[in-house]
Amino acid sequence: MVQLLEKEFVEGLSKNTLTNITYQPIPTEKMLSTLRNWNEKSNNIKVKPYSDMLLRDVAGSVVTVLRLEHSVGEVPSLINEQSFIFIVLISLLIYLVYRLVSITIIKPVKKLAADIKERDSTRRYCPLDSLYEVRELATVSQNVNDLMLIVQQQKDELSKQENTDPLTRVLNRRGLMNALEVHQKLCIRNEIGFVVVMADIDYFKLYNDSLGHLEGDIALVEVARVLNQQCQRNSDVCARYGGEEFTLLFGEMSNEDLYKKLNHIIKVMQDFALPHPSSVTAKHITLSFGAVVIKPSDVVDYTLSINDILREADAALYEAKYQGCNCFVVKSFSDED
Repeated sequence: MVQLLEKEFVEGLSKNTLTNITYQPIPTEKMLSTLRNWNEKSNNIKVKPYSDMLLRDVAGSVVTVLRLEHSVGEVPSLINEQSFIFIVLISLLIYLVYRLVSITIIKPVKKLAADIKERDSTRRYCPLDSLYEVRELATVSQNVNDLMLIVQQQKDELSKQENTDPLTRVLNRRGLMNALEVHQKLCIRNEIGFVVVMADIDYFKLYNDSLGHLEGDIALVEVARVLNQQCQRNSDVCARYGGEEFTLLFGEMSNEDLYKKLNHIIKVMQDFALPHPSSVTAKHITLSFGAVVIKPSDVVDYTLSINDILREADAALYEAKYQGCNCFVVKSFSDED
């Protein structure tokens, strides 16, 4: 049976297969080797808009070439106008979400962490800002504030205990040294002088021997209370230097005011009249004072140390003891005094 490959046949084939099929001129022998026969199994080929197939007769000679045009002639573009708009919108959405998260969460968290680190490095208590839109961050900030307040209170309490005499509740020697350093710096930087007074209870050993150490402790507490009441300015300090010896630290004052202050303390102790049956000086507890006046010219560039100041005040105290107790001696480092 012979089937004629006429134009009508090819058009009918195109119509039935929904594929555009057309005749093509027979190419050269070299090009024929690149085309496949109609009845050959299809292999993977390079994507192109059409396929050329050979029809051969019984003898194997090429009769004609049919070109089958594919329904999709071109590979679709990966980026077109619609995909570009979609990518832009998605990118904008991601950026907006990032900005929202950054403003509401990331930046507040970074600020909270930086504030905590700053306060930890400076070792000082200062409340954190607890006004955050994110409730959890506000809770964390408030909890940190509460914790820092507790730590600061404990630190203040430990510092107070460290610098306070447990019996008399005035400053101990450590607290006194810190206060002296403050006055020394003020004297150098701001040219503000100060006065150091060493006070000692007269014949206190005899007091303990006759009345007992328990009564001696009570006497120390009362004396400390009287002396501390004389420190009326913020810069004034009363400290227990050791045993029955106390130290008064006054801000800058004239010699006349210093004499009045020391005479007033002696008068207060006389009026207080705490009995001292073994005293050689009086029937009540008395104090001897050794004072030293420090002027700005005395401590220029730290040439006058705190130990030198205390040593001079102690020397003045011994002079007062030598003069009969219940009195005071005032010294100064200045040549004109």
